[in-house]
Amino acid sequence: MIELKAFKALRPSAKYVDKITVPPYDVLSEEDIKEYAKDKNSMIHVIRSEVNFKEIDPYSIEVYESARDYLKDLLDRGVIFEDDEALYIYTETLGGKSQSGIVGLVNVKNYIEKDIKVHELTLKEKELDRTNHFYHMKVQDEPVFLFHKRNEELKNLLLEYFNKNAPVVDFDDEFEVNHKLHKIDDRVLINKIEKIFKDTDNLYIADGHHRTASIATVCKKLREEGEKSGESNYLMATIFPEDELNILAYNRVVKDLNGITEEEFLNRLKDNFKVTKLSSVESPKTKNNFTLILKDSCYNIEYIGERNFSTYAESLDVSILQDYILESVLDIKDIRTDKRIEFYGGFTSEDKIIDKIEKGYALGILLYPVSSKDIIEISNRDEIMPPKSTWFEPKLRSGLFMHKLI
Repeated sequence: MIELKAFKALRPSAKYVDKITVPPYDVLSEEDIKEYAKDKNSMIHVIRSEVNFKEIDPYSIEVYESARDYLKDLLDRGVIFEDDEALYIYTETLGGKSQSGIVGLVNVKNYIEKDIKVHELTLKEKELDRTNHFYHMKVQDEPVFLFHKRNEELKNLLLEYFNKNAPVVDFDDEFEVNHKLHKIDDRVLINKIEKIFKDTDNLYIADGHHRTASIATVCKKLREEGEKSGESNYLMATIFPEDELNILAYNRVVKDLNGITEEEFLNRLKDNFKVTKLSSVESPKTKNNFTLILKDSCYNIEYIGERNFSTYAESLDVSILQDYILESVLDIKDIRTDKRIEFYGGFTSEDKIIDKIEKGYALGILLYPVSSKDIIEISNRDEIMPPKSTWFEPKLRSGLFMHKLI
């Protein structure tokens, strides 16, 4: 049973909405951060508040306090306001494809009791950073990205409301993604939506494992300190249906071939892969296929090796790649720490990888994306996906809605 409830969101005033919002905190380069920081109203000053200092340890208390103070300033200046209690429909549209989800609060106990399913491990340093950030802010300033199994009743309710009501937010971002927010403050409809979620067994984390873990920690700490409003029982989430998710491949590029030639490298693959030369670069069309980009050639390789996998996770393409190419041939044992490998997701990842090859990197690897069904299967089995397995596009916009924890 999932407990969903409406909330009084902090959100941008209409005239600032297209200026204040930014991509999520953990997908931004240093150059991106500096560019967004040129606007004094940008949420970058809150979600990446180290930008407010010339030189500083990004994990220092001063950075987290700066985020808190900057958000207060945005509120004081009317850039952000506190809305009435509501749920929201958040719709992102890119290239004619849309995903629409519910924005609301979900009880933290649903995460603690594993009704909200995970598929990734968290890194302690990254989790501690967001824990300190949320604790000093007393505000969750970015949502967790969850999804649910297809539900026709919910889909029809939201579609009817979407078609009959004007959005309170409607703008295009710098990536040509259209963002719409429809506010639901009709208590009868809110009750219907909450009832649907009460009858839902599980939600699944798409993106935001660190945020979820951090919010759960902060909420527990606030309750122990005597927080009485009840807001610290909840985390803010955007919840999409699985059939509307757009999951892209998380591709790889490797600096060198571990001391062997391209010919030797390809020959060593032939025990487990069918190797076919391509006339030009093209992304894999089916599971168990990979595209390899070398200096002057490219290949499709199809996995034909052993299939006695002991876990579902081992059958994923990212696992096959790790076990039979990266580790066994290229001696890359831990992709989280090895400096010889880099990762690129999203619509521009192929171009970025080709650019790296042109600049001297040895090998680009394009994968076929995992599916929502893969994530559900892994999560329900309490298994863990390898790092860098999924890339969701478009990203949720930071600054569209926030939740006060006290």
